[in-house]
Amino acid sequence: MISHTLRCFLVTLVMCLLAGSCGTEPLVEEPQGELGQACYPNDTCNEPYICEEGICSSSANEQGELGQACYPNDTCNEPYICEEGICTSSPVPDEEEGQEGEEEQGGEEGQGGEEGQGGMGEACYPNDTCDGELVCEDSICVEAQAGEDKGELGEPCLDGAICNFPYVCDDDVCAEEDAGEEPVCEPGEVDSCQCTNGADGEAVCDADGMGYGPCDCPEIIDCDDPNNTHCECHLGLEIVVDNDNPASGYSEEQPENWLSRPVGACSQTYRYLSHTVGDGTRQGKAFWHPAVEVSGYYRVSTGFRATENRTPSADYFMRPDQGSPVHHVVNQRQGTDCTYADMGLLYCEAGGNCHLELDGTTDGHSDAADRTTFTLESCE
Repeated sequence: MISHTLRCFLVTLVMCLLAGSCGTEPLVEEPQGELGQACYPNDTCNEPYICEEGICSSSANEQGELGQACYPNDTCNEPYICEEGICTSSPVPDEEEGQEGEEEQGGEEGQGGEEGQGGMGEACYPNDTCDGELVCEDSICVEAQAGEDKGELGEPCLDGAICNFPYVCDDDVCAEEDAGEEPVCEPGEVDSCQCTNGADGEAVCDADGMGYGPCDCPEIIDCDDPNNTHCECHLGLEIVVDNDNPASGYSEEQPENWLSRPVGACSQTYRYLSHTVGDGTRQGKAFWHPAVEVSGYYRVSTGFRATENRTPSADYFMRPDQGSPVHHVVNQRQGTDCTYADMGLLYCEAGGNCHLELDGTTDGHSDAADRTTFTLESCE
């Protein structure tokens, strides 16, 4: 017979074997088979989950939620993100990586997900996205409509002369806000300029580099002196009236409605009517009065910056010292940047009041004004 001591030993040995170990804690296995857990060794999971790359995930027809497959355009329902085809709640990548992800998001247009989702004319994905550059409208994927870029950089301004942040409306186009006006010249730099009598002069850049000083001109000839032989008729004599030099004879009516811009100007800057300043009406007039010392007929050529934002019907009036005014209509949308229009011949008397007028009060569009040249073609 087995002794009592031996019987106790055998009972204890069997209990240890059943427990898996003797004298230690039972082993705890890693959880398996549920959503997000490891698959069983035979690559299966508890229903309804399926084994994908060793992890239990949702079945293929369930997408967009945590642990489920991503949509075909590599997106998930908020707030989850797509990582290696599975929706996770991992932290959003840093800004630079996030921008790259945004550019890659969506895949090729028309790649499609489940049948009837993501493509043109098909249902949107449950997170209101579509393939490629298609957009979701009323749960249907459609092409983005023209004009959706209004308010963005380089695009037309939105109604009310505003743009999407951080852009500002400048001449009816959304542009980056200037950190401050940039210098136009090097301080002390000398540049040529046109004197009111047609002679060449010199102007010196101001100390702040924001513009030039007055035009330093040679001595003006006194044509009233009968002994002066320099006032004979010199065909080709040019008189320049420039908006950058009011002393040359340029002036404006309602100047608060005008703005200056350097881009595409015929000289340093051009002027244009804007509804973002003044009374917002885009109305005003510009005048070019030449300082004439030799009477005769002058060919008038006026400049402006031509863009699609200009008026299609700029009203110019040639007002001679003798005779009736002549009206010209110019489409300032035709041309590129600095463009000149020939106004014809204007009769001017020495010391008279002949001038060119731009009437920007007639149509509410943006008229532009730049330098104007008066060239002597015939004398009295």
